[in-house]
Amino acid sequence: MRDLYDDQRLGEARGSLMASLGLAARAVGPRAFVERLPIKVSTSDGGEDSSWLLSVLRGHVARATLDFFAAYFVPLQAWLLERAAALGADGRTVEQKNLHNLHEQVWALLPGFCASADDVASSFPALAKTLGTVLNERPELRPPVLQGLSAMVQHQRSLREVVPAGGGGGVKVRPTAAAAAALEAVGKYAKNFLPLLFNLHQAEPAEKREPICEAIGAYAHAAPPALLSDFFRDVLRKLLETAAAGSAADSLEQQGSLLDLLLALAPALSPTEHAPLLWRAVRPLLSHNSPLLQKKAYKALGTLAEHHPSFLTERLGGGTGPLYA
Repeated sequence: MRDLYDDQRLGEARGSLMASLGLAARAVGPRAFVERLPIKVSTSDGGEDSSWLLSVLRGHVARATLDFFAAYFVPLQAWLLERAAALGADGRTVEQKNLHNLHEQVWALLPGFCASADDVASSFPALAKTLGTVLNERPELRPPVLQGLSAMVQHQRSLREVVPAGGGGGVKVRPTAAAAAALEAVGKYAKNFLPLLFNLHQAEPAEKREPICEAIGAYAHAAPPALLSDFFRDVLRKLLETAAAGSAADSLEQQGSLLDLLLALAPALSPTEHAPLLWRAVRPLLSHNSPLLQKKAYKALGTLAEHHPSFLTERLGGGTGPLYA
């Protein structure tokens, strides 16, 4: 099937060919797929090139492992970047741009690997530094890395099992042993990733912050509780200090940005220790004269209602108490 791709007679049927190969890739997994159909990149006339297989794989990654991404695709992306720089130095800017596009296509595969990997506990530690470096140094690659981190934690949190709850005949739902180990492995790097994500969030314009918030929210569920508590209190302190500094436009913007961070963390927070602190911070903003802060305060109220309903019900008197009490 791969040999058919270069046949000019294929015409519009090329799309069907790629779709069929994509289904095959999903069925056997990326490791078995590239073992049979290696990805080759040529920058010389007449060289064998099968880099179009990257487009086949995108959206068709399943049965994947992080160790294979680290062993096969991380070296590939490094070579693409190095070769692109060499081509640029030689004035071959068209080929340089093509390799940059392929480089981004490699990283676009990461979310699929993260969403289906079954070796997170053993393989994430070896990949963590690379992901952190990419987030810090390659702005154009942040979207797939952020999406990958979010997908990885969300997938592991979805792997649950029903077990007996004591001797009363009841049951409870908990993460599987493999998922718990994976989340623990990811959580060990929260001290590195959460500050990095916080800094990226504060540095980016508002229109680029949503995927960062999603990654923060996902990672918060894997973070050790004590560490998460420290981060929450630090952001809350900065919010209160900024609010006390004045109501200038830049201060209001910073308050809104800090509120976004608190909202991202909120679902993973303790309903008894942290929810009351968040409530006390946002309650005065429900009647703030800034539409931006008022909107975010009501969003915080909705987040508390969704993720910590018992706290909010108690605080509002079973739904009959005054909202601003």
